[in-house]
Amino acid sequence: MRPGLRRWAVMPVLISALLFGLLAVALGNELLTLLAPDADESLAWLRWLIWLGLGIAGLIACGFLLALLAGIVAAPFLSQLTAAVAHELDPTTLEAPQAGSWRSLGQGLAGEWRKLKYMLLLLVLPVLVMLVPGLNLLAPLCWFVVGAWLLAVEFVDYPCAHRGQPFPGVLQVLRLHRRLAFGFGGGVTLLSALPLLNCLLLPAAVAGACVLYQRYCAGSRP
Repeated sequence: MRPGLRRWAVMPVLISALLFGLLAVALGNELLTLLAPDADESLAWLRWLIWLGLGIAGLIACGFLLALLAGIVAAPFLSQLTAAVAHELDPTTLEAPQAGSWRSLGQGLAGEWRKLKYMLLLLVLPVLVMLVPGLNLLAPLCWFVVGAWLLAVEFVDYPCAHRGQPFPGVLQVLRLHRRLAFGFGGGVTLLSALPLLNCLLLPAAVAGACVLYQRYCAGSRP
């Protein structure tokens, strides 16, 4: 809420609220249809158990995907917020490198493409788990673990990019601090699955990623 940060946090919150509203309207009727009672009540308890597991997994998955989609739309504001938070943490921080050539633009696009491919490959696992009968009871846990790691990758990428670090460097940093990455990503994943509160996720997660990087990944003291 500080003046230097607030202006860059407002638009990501509004974008998240808009996307969440559209998603809630689109999925509301579908969920009611799927949970409608059928003629066979003998296995109703099993059906509800399966749908409970799938519902939790779907909530985590939708929150995760919403965070990624909103992050893409709000990326310009989040990049500015990253620079503002970095300067707030360390006033001597240099400005973010400016893309002043076609070569730098190409490098940035290549990094985004590598990140997208990496995420899509990891997302295959929880999707397959949700589709396999019986195994889909583990879908909530699978989505949580994969989502925690990928959201850590997504948001820690902001302070890394601010310092000119390419995407492979982001993975290297997180692998050196796996427990910290899963702790941060797990908190972000839980927040992304909470309706209404997840509208505050983007600026909070970017600010948190900047603090995490500054304190533990860039050699500065806690």
